[in-house]
Amino acid sequence: MNDDIEAVVFDMDGVLVDSMKYHARSFDRALKEIGVDLEEEDVYRLEGKGSKLVIKGLLEEEGMEVSEEILDEIVDRKREIFDKIEKIEIFPEIKQILKKLEGRFKLGLVTGSNRKTVESLLDKYFEGIFDVVVTEEDTEEKKPDPAPYEKGLEKLGGEKDKVLVIENAPLGVESAKNAGMECWAVAAYLETEELEEAGADKVFEDHEKLAEFMEEKLVH
Repeated sequence: MNDDIEAVVFDMDGVLVDSMKYHARSFDRALKEIGVDLEEEDVYRLEGKGSKLVIKGLLEEEGMEVSEEILDEIVDRKREIFDKIEKIEIFPEIKQILKKLEGRFKLGLVTGSNRKTVESLLDKYFEGIFDVVVTEEDTEEKKPDPAPYEKGLEKLGGEKDKVLVIENAPLGVESAKNAGMECWAVAAYLETEELEEAGADKVFEDHEKLAEFMEEKLVH
């Protein structure tokens, strides 16, 4: 890794908080209402694109095309279900490592989740920790496009080769690498091989191993 790292940028769902199972279930329930079944892994592989593009992608896989109006209705329904069923918790290892990184590095958050959900989680778990936050609404292009991480870099005001990204999804890894940044990934929901194939510089099988390595390499 680059010894001159000045900023660490995190994805949110699956990296900071154990939330993707609730997203997957809410996608599943919303789509079942229009007769579409899916596997949770399908959602995990599309994570980072934003709800609308995830739903559009899932429908396209079923050979279905719907209007923008219908897409918006399904997104609203998915979010309504998510708000009712979510019982999100922070990964404990992340809470510990954030405390050790805070003050040593600039900290950023780049997520495909909507701002309302993000702000709620920031208020609950991460108040005052992140120097910059990029949400679904901040870029027209979504992961795996580099735009989300480029927007984060723009807000941080740093250099891309001095930024370390922590991801958990293939599209997020591709986004970070497309933006020219080093990226480590944790296999929270998918197999390590999928993250390696996406181009992650390092892949960890769980949050405990990720946190241990981050402390060893970043906290001196």
